Amino acid sequence: MRCRGVALIELMLACALAVALGASALHLVVAQIDEQRRLQRMIRIEQELRAAADLIVRDLRRAGYRGDAATAVLRAADGQAVPPNPYAGLERGLEAGASALGHAYSRDIAEDGQVANHERFGLQWLPAEGLLEWRLSGSALQPAARDHWQALVDPALLQVTALAIDLIEERHSLLALCGAAAGGCGGQAGCPPERIRRQVRLRIEARDRQDASRRHQLESRTHLRNDEVRGVCPA
Repeated sequence: MRCRGVALIELMLACALAVALGASALHLVVAQIDEQRRLQRMIRIEQELRAAADLIVRDLRRAGYRGDAATAVLRAADGQAVPPNPYAGLERGLEAGASALGHAYSRDIAEDGQVANHERFGLQWLPAEGLLEWRLSGSALQPAARDHWQALVDPALLQVTALAIDLIEERHSLLALCGAAAGGCGGQAGCPPERIRRQVRLRIEARDRQDASRRHQLESRTHLRNDEVRGVCPA
């Protein structure tokens, strides 16, 4: 009579093989989960930076807006004096090691020609804290620590390691529009009048708070829609 079945050694080998296969499969699953988490965090970092850059660019495009711009154009066409734009200008400032940029634009329903605190905006980078902040209001065009600031990116997620701000200006003489006085300035201060087209280029670098090896860099460039006019016609 023959006995059929599995020997103890064969059973132990089968169990060992099953454990090895299970451990390999578990290791693969854990590795995939870790990779998925890493990719999700990298995507979140990129989205966080891109959202901050988009907000900065959209707001910078409004710099120099005034509610009575059309009236100023009509006054110039009639030969009348045009008051300077109180919202004009961009101010780069360094205060206590912070890289900053300030701008202003009108938020008035009816233009009053006065720059209020809630009409001044900007951004600053605090290198010691690794923070990128947005100004909600300010007492002057140049940003200051006493102004009202709000974080642009999640400080628990990102440490901003660099912020580069480049201002590019194109100047075009308006002397030909001065009419009979367009002969020359003769050394007159502030002459001739110029139209200044401005462009801002930003570069933001950041890294993951949990893993310093995860770094990301984002560059953005925008043309400001409201040109600035400086200078006067010859006397």
